[in-house]
Amino acid sequence: MNKFLAAAALVTIATASTAGSYAAPADPPVMAPVIIEEQAASSSSPSAGLVLGLTTLVIFSAALAN
Repeated sequence: MNKFLAAAALVTIATASTAGSYAAPADPPVMAPVIIEEQAASSSSPSAGLVLGLTTLVIFSAALAN
């Protein structure tokens, strides 16, 4: 029990001694600007969702026909 109290006292002292020792950096970090580009959707090729939906519909209708 005495070792536990001694350890708790040392932890408390160490925490109190380092509580205000954080030195903030002089300059804030410099981050590159974020550039967002919109990609034009090509109307000549179907989207993946449309192809997946049609494929599923064809497979299920073929399964029901048999």
